[in-house]
Amino acid sequence: YVSMQWRLGLPLEAPYSYLTIHFPEMWTADHRGDGLASAVYAFQTAPDSHFANVYPNGRPEPSAIIEGALVYDPRDDAQDPENPNTWVFSTNLALLRLHHLTQPYGGRLSLTDDMLLSDWATAADVCDEVVLNRTAEEEPRYHGGLWFRYDSDQIEIGRLIDEAGEMVLYEGSDGKIGVHPGKMVAPDVRITANDIVSIKYDANRRAATNVLAVRGRFTDPEQVYNTVDAAIYGDPYTGDDTQRTATIDNQAVQSHTHMARLQKLKFIRANAPRV
Repeated sequence: YVSMQWRLGLPLEAPYSYLTIHFPEMWTADHRGDGLASAVYAFQTAPDSHFANVYPNGRPEPSAIIEGALVYDPRDDAQDPENPNTWVFSTNLALLRLHHLTQPYGGRLSLTDDMLLSDWATAADVCDEVVLNRTAEEEPRYHGGLWFRYDSDQIEIGRLIDEAGEMVLYEGSDGKIGVHPGKMVAPDVRITANDIVSIKYDANRRAATNVLAVRGRFTDPEQVYNTVDAAIYGDPYTGDDTQRTATIDNQAVQSHTHMARLQKLKFIRANAPRV
């Protein structure tokens, strides 16, 4: 009663035989869907006497978990920036951001002409660094993923990836786009007392504006890629009845530990003194 066919989205795909046989006037051998991942599910009507046995849960609801776009990795000499067929699938957030910036639905930039690839290779290494998660298992530091529609707001999609990977983009003196990866970098500029004309110190200890806790929402692969709440960082009810919290809602994050690190950073930055 149920038949399934699918295509992976290869450059040259094959038409669906089920559709070409049953709907030859609507679906021909020319309807291949080159480069598009797709699936066809056919459900036949069962006799009333057998319907409950054939479809015990009612009408089937197909779903799929897919590997998305192939992305270019500047660290791999076997990959050609001009030949997408040499690229590979990755969950490295730096590589996903590089891909987004160089696609028609993103920044529309050129890999070879507009991007400082040495910077992106360094950022990809940082994203691949191994950390221990909440269950003492190893996982990469900044990996994740997300899906969006072709006409989605490119600025918002870029912001989500940047936030998830703790990345800061910049334009160099040569006009190329580089990236500061999500790691601590020792400053190379020192300000001494002789350099300071005036200074103002804000301790940032006002009760009305302090953030007492940070909430987080992320995509959990173990929950069939649904959005779930992370453990709260801090205590939103310390000392009074007012709940003063900030929230990180980022569907590009796919790890509880990853979201916990982002929550802690947001908490520190929100309450840090300003000079």
